[in-house]
Amino acid sequence: MIYSEVIEKLVLKSESDYETKFIKIEDKNDIIKILIKINFEDKIVPEPVVIKWTYPGKGVYSQWNPSLWSDRVINPNWMPIKNASRSAESVPVQTHLSIDGKNIITVSLSDTLTPLEIATGIIEETAEISYKLTLFTKRISPIDEYEVVLTIDTRNISYIDVLDDTNQQWCCENNVIPQASKEPMYSTWYSYHQNLVHEELIEELKLAKNMGMETVIVDDGWQTDDGKRGYAYCGDWNAVKIPDMRKFVQDVHDVGMKCMLWFSVPFVGIHSKAWSRFEGKFLNSFDEKHPWRVLDPRYPEVREYLLNIYCNAAIEWNIDGFKLDFINDMQLTGASALPNENMDYESLEDAICALLCQIKNQLSAINPEILIEFRQPYIGPIMRRYGNMLRVADCPMDAQKNRNGIIDLRLLSGENAVHSDMVMWNYEDTPESVAIQLINIMFGVPQISVLIEKLPLEHKRVLEFFLAFWKENKNCLLNGKLNAENPEAGYSIVTSETGESIVGASYIKNVLTIKRRYKKIAFVNGSWEKELFINNYDSAYNAKYKITNCMGDVVESDNTIVNKGINAFKVPNSGMIEIYL
Repeated sequence: MIYSEVIEKLVLKSESDYETKFIKIEDKNDIIKILIKINFEDKIVPEPVVIKWTYPGKGVYSQWNPSLWSDRVINPNWMPIKNASRSAESVPVQTHLSIDGKNIITVSLSDTLTPLEIATGIIEETAEISYKLTLFTKRISPIDEYEVVLTIDTRNISYIDVLDDTNQQWCCENNVIPQASKEPMYSTWYSYHQNLVHEELIEELKLAKNMGMETVIVDDGWQTDDGKRGYAYCGDWNAVKIPDMRKFVQDVHDVGMKCMLWFSVPFVGIHSKAWSRFEGKFLNSFDEKHPWRVLDPRYPEVREYLLNIYCNAAIEWNIDGFKLDFINDMQLTGASALPNENMDYESLEDAICALLCQIKNQLSAINPEILIEFRQPYIGPIMRRYGNMLRVADCPMDAQKNRNGIIDLRLLSGENAVHSDMVMWNYEDTPESVAIQLINIMFGVPQISVLIEKLPLEHKRVLEFFLAFWKENKNCLLNGKLNAENPEAGYSIVTSETGESIVGASYIKNVLTIKRRYKKIAFVNGSWEKELFINNYDSAYNAKYKITNCMGDVVESDNTIVNKGINAFKVPNSGMIEIYL
């Protein structure tokens, strides 16, 4: 579609009484950039502004945005796919792609702070993609004008390359990415939940350290004697379950691991002292079914309170990091939309950023290598300024969802460490099924949450082998060029390559295509087929190979000729083949 057609439809279908201009600032190489300028005349809190346009649906097979999980289908415009974006939620981008993974059209906005929504669907009568962009979906501070750049990218190249280029527009402040953020971690959540005991946990961590885990994340439970789940006892953040927290952290350090603590940032429970202290400063009203409320960071005393809690924990307990949870729950409701004179911010988005900026700056002053974890959906460019670990949202024992979440995050996260959700499994399962959980997280940083002490020997061997393999190939897995095919099929095959190495994992498609000669090839069988195929575009060459099962046992090794074309190898379920020059 040429620029004039796009601009005409934008203008004709702009649904707003405000003066809106569309100004072409770039139109080349199948990329169109349009500056949207809105003049409000007076300084006001704007009502939602809706802008609509269409694009031919030729060649469209699936779609991608950071909020889809496993659902990549094409919906009709009367039931559109929506991607809501703001400081603490998602990223304003929407991609439609072909069956072979080529970009058809990618739409993105330069503004990642202002609450907005992109909704798309197919128009039945015309087979076009309809676009509905809604700006100011939530209250912001008063403004008299607004500008945002809309980019429409129709290049016929890999959707991954388009997303990589799209990501460059969201300039992110340089952030320290501690080396520890890219090492395997142990989480207490699925393995212990709230049943934490100092001495028992230290013994478990000794086993975790021997397995290759370098940090423990002590999750919910340390702050309360209650074990009923929920957040009714959050808000004061005293070390109740582990009363001598500094001693506990020192014991963790003596094991050779770092220690992070979980905090549900905005939650204040009915049984906390903070409940009465902050009455009138919550974003939501009381709900008997959920006896906790959400703090409103537009109040300076709320930000100061939270900041002091985290700084005191870093200093007094000497912890190495923070798992800051539920930031996305800071949302305006009917009970909180209007600001008042006791607030120093009118915009919730600005207040969230102010809070996180203060937390990052002061914690970094205490410890420049401080670890700060955020999780989906608050994973956008703004959040990347303040955290250095981005984790997949909770998906217990859902290997596919974990894989999808990791790859989705990797495609837009730059150098930030992308972590799996905590991995768990049934202790009576087969070694091969255990390995599937691990194979599906191998392109992110593993977080493990099983009771190692209770694992059968075969499970321990699987875990030990996987973590050793992951650490050996960490640079390639995390820092290599990532390629993920068939997002509509949950990324059927994923590879990451550096100049001399490639690591691939088959999840549905069990063919690894290589177009040049590598010194090392590792191909992992996550497809549940008995064979893996390597399609070699290069000339034939002599090499050594080793096939191992999921516990690292070598089942076959020899010299071989890697022929040009298809090479078939019998590889056990959840096993792998490694080929060396």
